[in-house]
Amino acid sequence: MIPKKTKLKSREIEVPGDKSLSHRSVLFAALSKGKSKVTGFLEAEDPLNTMSAFAKLGLKVQKVKPGEYEFESPGKNKLVSPNVDLDFGNAGTGIRLSAGLICGLPGINATLTGDDSLKKRPMGRIIKPLSSMGASIVGLGEKETAPLKIEGKKLKGFRYESPIASAQVKSCLMLAAISSETDLEYSENILSRDHTENMFRFLGNKIEQISPLHFKIKPPYVLNGGEFRVPGDISSAAFFLVLGVLAKEGNLLIKNIGLNPARTGILTALQSMGAKIEIQNKRIECGEPVGDLKTYPSNLKNQIFQNL
Repeated sequence: MIPKKTKLKSREIEVPGDKSLSHRSVLFAALSKGKSKVTGFLEAEDPLNTMSAFAKLGLKVQKVKPGEYEFESPGKNKLVSPNVDLDFGNAGTGIRLSAGLICGLPGINATLTGDDSLKKRPMGRIIKPLSSMGASIVGLGEKETAPLKIEGKKLKGFRYESPIASAQVKSCLMLAAISSETDLEYSENILSRDHTENMFRFLGNKIEQISPLHFKIKPPYVLNGGEFRVPGDISSAAFFLVLGVLAKEGNLLIKNIGLNPARTGILTALQSMGAKIEIQNKRIECGEPVGDLKTYPSNLKNQIFQNL
């Protein structure tokens, strides 16, 4: 509960980095020959497990300071087979996206696993389309669950109509096509998050957008090292947004927040209730819309939400 008479000392704050983009910064750094840098990296278990996995494939990792890392990759064609299983802990995003990437690397053999919870999650949704691309991937658990045994190989071009709206499936197949230098045509019935597409464009690549739900990518792909600036996670900012608009006086400036339209439901909800939240310093970082959010004390009204 936040007392109605709460008074804030106006101040600037920052929140931890976006988890989805932290995962992807590691994956694209591994694919890109040369040096890359990431700032704002979320040092939580899931992204760190993805980082650890690709270090075992040959990605050199150096921590500069909290949230800031430097990577050096030999390039996708010179990554190596790990000599131990790759443990993704509880990271569904990490294991599914990494599976696609590794499937498209000829000569790389790896087993991807995780904790007991991850081993219960469905993997057939990526195994089926990857197999149709020519991948060698087997779910060793019951019902095609992890561990996933992969023998990387050159994949073939593929057209896929996804029966579900899933950024993980879409990103998995994109990374498979990118790592194997082949083309992909992808469509879905409901628009899923586009973090992978944004980072792909950020590195200098083009996407042929046939419709909002249908696109193509084709080689050659641009995979040079870059600087990945991961914005703060709007989910972590939500608590401070609510505090700021409920306070009697004072302002909060929550800096460097990712404003991908698929993630801004909290802003829509609060503003529909009468909250005054100003977006300042709008810009693009890593292909993603980013801004600073300034809150003002607000008189909120009741609101019924059906679809956000």
